[in-house]
Amino acid sequence: MPTSAAISAREILTGLHEVMAARGSVQGKLDRVVDLIAEKMESEVCSIYLLRDNKLELFATHGLRKEAVHVTKLRMGEGLVGTIAAEGRILNLAEAAEHAAFAYRPETGEESFHSFAGVPIVRLESPIGVLAVQHAEPRCYEDVEIEALQTVAMVLSEMIAASGLLVTEFSLGSAPEDWHFPRRNRIISGLSKAVVVVEAKEKSGSLITARLAADQGRDVMAVPGTFVGGRNRGANALLRDGAKLVESAVDILQELGLDDSLARRSPKGEGGQVVEFTVDEIAQQLKIPAGEALARLLEWELTGEVRRIGSGRFVRSRSKV
Repeated sequence: MPTSAAISAREILTGLHEVMAARGSVQGKLDRVVDLIAEKMESEVCSIYLLRDNKLELFATHGLRKEAVHVTKLRMGEGLVGTIAAEGRILNLAEAAEHAAFAYRPETGEESFHSFAGVPIVRLESPIGVLAVQHAEPRCYEDVEIEALQTVAMVLSEMIAASGLLVTEFSLGSAPEDWHFPRRNRIISGLSKAVVVVEAKEKSGSLITARLAADQGRDVMAVPGTFVGGRNRGANALLRDGAKLVESAVDILQELGLDDSLARRSPKGEGGQVVEFTVDEIAQQLKIPAGEALARLLEWELTGEVRRIGSGRFVRSRSKV
């Protein structure tokens, strides 16, 4: 990497924000992202794999064969990419082919590249993809380079979610159909720690999502409501069937075993106390778009003024916003 990891990460962050804010197709944006990362890191290969239908699909690449895009697919745990996603860990290899999990895919044309580094792209503590770089020169990547990739993967996760790029089982450009929604919601519930039904009629589609969540081992919660008019008959039925009763954000956080102080206080602290906050809270407080708030938070993280503590939450120890 020609410059420091912090400088490269800032340049990539700025570029990512511009890419996601610009108009264009999903595929076009991902193509621009891998080109950007490859340029800033002076990498011969940069690839993004995203989880679709339980397989990690090559969605965009700079350096591998373009005909492999949407063709190369790896199961969770298969190959280096599948191992990174399944185990949620980083791989940093001077000789990728020597690793026990290596799986050669001839359609990619990757045989000329020796070095490999990859980091998981995680959303709500679940893997949604892998960001990888490759070089022809056999060498291990330096810590600062891996840190830069982790920062980029974190930004990609937020940007993908904010821009509607979380992957569905339908191809790009598919028309919305009624029967698509249960399949889409199966992925949404699978990526979530819990599903909360606030209001649902007896035959509401929300009940399908709640059933899918239960089948996936996720927590199902419901807000009780009036029986008048049948507007909440479905949610009340869930409660009768064993869903957890919740009435506030604090109830939900407590059910998940999370710190409920996040729902009890403002992002602004007093006396330098440690305060947790989210991107949305900062955007609301500063009256700026969520994308701009994310860019600021990542810039502050790079300078050590805030740090991420998981699932889109940040913490700081002194007043900054």
